[in-house]
Amino acid sequence: RGLGDVYKRQDVNNLLFENYLDLNSINVLEDEIRQTIEQYEPRVELDSDSVTVIAEADNNEIAVKINFRIVGIEAQPQTLEFIFQPLR
Repeated sequence: RGLGDVYKRQDVNNLLFENYLDLNSINVLEDEIRQTIEQYEPRVELDSDSVTVIAEADNNEIAVKINFRIVGIEAQPQTLEFIFQPLR
């Protein structure tokens, strides 16, 4: 892991606690999630549009949807959905 990785991950952590996410911030989050999966999870394959981030400012949450295929088996594409919410 290089020094740039540390800065990127810190930026992602900071983005998760912003009051407002613009399109650029959403793209950064999507790219970081995609790159992290590609780097650390060799058992799945992603397409370029496999990660979707939706900022729901009214609910103070970030919804994430990841579509992936499991490597080495013949199975339907899988979907993982989760929500980031601040703890109060």
